[in-house]
Amino acid sequence: ICSVIVTAVGLLVSWFTLPVTLLGTFYLPYSFLERRIQQRASEFGAEYPTVLLATASSLRAGLSAHLALERSIRLLPQGSIVRHQVEHLVADLRRGVSNREALRRFGGDVALPDLVLFRRALLLVLEHGGRFAPTLMRLAQLSRDRQSLVRGANVATSSMRMTANVLLILAPALLGLLAIRNREFWSTISTDPIATALASTGAGCIGLSIIVLRRMSDFRP
Repeated sequence: ICSVIVTAVGLLVSWFTLPVTLLGTFYLPYSFLERRIQQRASEFGAEYPTVLLATASSLRAGLSAHLALERSIRLLPQGSIVRHQVEHLVADLRRGVSNREALRRFGGDVALPDLVLFRRALLLVLEHGGRFAPTLMRLAQLSRDRQSLVRGANVATSSMRMTANVLLILAPALLGLLAIRNREFWSTISTDPIATALASTGAGCIGLSIIVLRRMSDFRP
């Protein structure tokens, strides 16, 4: 709905804003959804290594995989995503849901690549047995290393995000300055075909540059 409103306003203001308006119409909803997905994955990943290490400790104490998983989330808050996922996993296994189906549901709405290895390792343990604690410790270390890599990448690409933000602020400011200094600025762009084409091309390039810079700086290993 917001995208449609933005498009309509852009068309009413001037045709030269159409490229930027169209880019914003398609990019803003996608960017919002992607940010929500990444935020959910980050919240999950912040507690995930701790749960793995706690589960490994309980397994070494002689508990079963089910009890070890339950014990590992006792101290987590009720709103924790990890706690919610683990509780559903244990509940599915106790209700008689097949191991493969229960593990397929676990973390299905969390965009974290590390979960694939956890599902496979737990499936092997549930079906064939074996030592699970060392595997969990290695998975916890892998998850922490990945988070460190993401944090380092965010620092390394901060200049790209700053450039995108500068473009986002500076371009409208320059347009406003030109409009103040030249009262015929908007009328020239609206009536002169060449001026309209040049302004549309420039606005589209600036908008596309902002999107490309943000996409390139969004590093996800």
